[in-house]
Amino acid sequence: MHRDAVDRWCILVIYQVLLGPSACPSAIIEPIMDLNTPTPLAPPPEPLSPVSSGVALWVHRRREQAAAKWVLFPKIHLQIPIPIPIPVPIPILFLIQRSLQVTLALGLLSWPLTPCWAQSPEQARPQAPVLANAPPASSLRLGAYVWPTAQSLDYTLALKTHGLTLHASATMGWQTQGSRYQAHLEMRLPWVGSRSQHSSGLLSEAGVEPLSFTDKQRKALSVSVDREHATIELADHAGRVPLQKEHQDALSVYFELAGLLGGMSPPYPTGQTLTLPVFMAQTTENWPFKLLGPESLSSPMGEIKTLRVERLKRSPSDTQHVELWLAPSLGFLPARILIEEANGERIDQRIDAKNP
Repeated sequence: MHRDAVDRWCILVIYQVLLGPSACPSAIIEPIMDLNTPTPLAPPPEPLSPVSSGVALWVHRRREQAAAKWVLFPKIHLQIPIPIPIPVPIPILFLIQRSLQVTLALGLLSWPLTPCWAQSPEQARPQAPVLANAPPASSLRLGAYVWPTAQSLDYTLALKTHGLTLHASATMGWQTQGSRYQAHLEMRLPWVGSRSQHSSGLLSEAGVEPLSFTDKQRKALSVSVDREHATIELADHAGRVPLQKEHQDALSVYFELAGLLGGMSPPYPTGQTLTLPVFMAQTTENWPFKLLGPESLSSPMGEIKTLRVERLKRSPSDTQHVELWLAPSLGFLPARILIEEANGERIDQRIDAKNP
């Protein structure tokens, strides 16, 4: 089928999803009758609603883009003729509509502290950490490490995006064997799928030392750490960056904080800051944390005592607000993670259960 015909079929289905099976104007249905010969988009023969006008304008721009060889969609070849028009049953329309709504949350599946929808083009480019630009480390770095025991934590998530509130679940697990560790995290969103992260490496007197990190959604992106040559090889040929002594990945950073706090005794150094260089699949940043103080948190497990930690701005242009509630009863792993954007989007992740 010609790509132009495919576009019009897509528009017809979108019209039916948004306005009902009989709402699509003839300005869009009639040209579909000729599936193989593209025709210029004629002026609509009838007044269009604002939604119809918007879609018709999108079609016109889409045809201009195709003429300019700007390919927005892959080629689609259909071997079976499709009757015209397509009568889409109401239950199917509902499922398609819900699927379109839920798909808006795909970007939120990038694990909490660095959602992909929050990264500016500058943040997305690989860059070596520059600790001098971040708040200085202080007494939060004192004390011996005490690592959390092996456990698996279940979370519920409320995701707010584009005016919708969606619910998801997540599991964070941690295991140690001698001086080695493995950590995993999986986030599941109904009708969309899952996103998982895996970190493995060493535990030493210097803290968590990740050797490999994998971030998987549609495909797996793997990062390897060469400690002998002090380099980090980012995923998909995104570049090689210098390895800093305290470098963590986007998952191991939780366990680094847990080990630090686990080795301390009250009173905790409220108001002090700690900056850690953190690498993701294809970029690296500096994450400054500030210890705000003790706070109680309600949960299905009862009231949990926590230490509230704020991640400060990573740069002057950073608009993302992040807070962690780290619980001593969970080995100082998160009982809650809150991420808020200036545009109102947010992820609120709360502990649901602890499994040995």
